[in-house]
Amino acid sequence: NAGFLSNSHECDWSHRDGNVLLGVECDDGDNVTSISLELNNLSRSLPLEIYGLHGLRTLDLKENSLSGTLPSTLTMLSDLEYLDLSRNDFRGGLMENFGDLSSLRSFRAEKNSFTGTLPKSLGNLVLLKNLKLDSNGFWGSVPEEVSSMKELSKVYDFLFADNCFHYLSLEKLRAHCPPLFSWFSLAHLWLNDNGFTDGMNNFCLEGGPSLAVFYSDCLGRSFPPIVPQVQCSCCTICCAENPKTEPCLLNGGTLP
Repeated sequence: NAGFLSNSHECDWSHRDGNVLLGVECDDGDNVTSISLELNNLSRSLPLEIYGLHGLRTLDLKENSLSGTLPSTLTMLSDLEYLDLSRNDFRGGLMENFGDLSSLRSFRAEKNSFTGTLPKSLGNLVLLKNLKLDSNGFWGSVPEEVSSMKELSKVYDFLFADNCFHYLSLEKLRAHCPPLFSWFSLAHLWLNDNGFTDGMNNFCLEGGPSLAVFYSDCLGRSFPPIVPQVQCSCCTICCAENPKTEPCLLNGGTLP
């Protein structure tokens, strides 16, 4: 009904769903500034033509069946502020120059098939307020450079859960930015279902964030014996290494 890909001008490829404008938005000069195509059964990879939309500020493609990798040319969208690729099937890693998207304020890529390590250039995203990367196949260390993302003080969800991270160098972050995460006004933090083996109690130190919800793999039991993967005195919810077969519990042993 939006006339998308019709012979009409691309700035007319849109329709309203309540207060939400879906499709294409343009500025007064007919430059495309927003593409919102969630839940449109889109498949295959992103078309190359998107990277020529230099005035694009919003790209919302969540809940489709898009796949392929993200090319380095994505950073040609230098005005991009909101990028939502969640609930697709994108693969490969985030390109090393991902941090060149320096105007980004929100990046969501949860529930895809991304792999590899996170690029250090993430630290260049100093305007970023919302970052969601859970339920992918990322692995390795969370880069120290995230300590440069000071606008994350306004974020309420900092999600790395359900990946394969094995090392969170909070001691090094503390050394570079004392006191630890003093500029993080985090309310919700999910670090469960990973391979972390240390570092959770650094969030519990004086001067750390006041977390209303904090998940980690800190579940331990005497019978049947479960050795906690990490120690975390201030976690609100503790999970086991395999939460698909073992329910997460309130820190103290009861179901949340």
